[in-house]
Amino acid sequence: MTNKNYLTAKIKLKPTAEQIDVLWELSEAARQIYNLALEQRRMLRNNFRVNIGYNEQSAQLTQIRKEYFFKPAFTNRSVRP
Repeated sequence: MTNKNYLTAKIKLKPTAEQIDVLWELSEAARQIYNLALEQRRMLRNNFRVNIGYNEQSAQLTQIRKEYFFKPAFTNRSVRP
């Protein structure tokens, strides 16, 4: 039998109803940011024949997250049991 070192572990979560709501809000925000980034890349490529670099787009998305997607409900304190 070989000894395998695993770098990951499965953990079963048992979130409360409030935590489930926060998790859904977080996943929705992540989906919207991903779709925004994809739309930006497509628009720049198709309309202006410009490819935006990862670092530039990442910086822009970080600013967008701060302005539009941050909610106090997303802090660690609100999801603790």
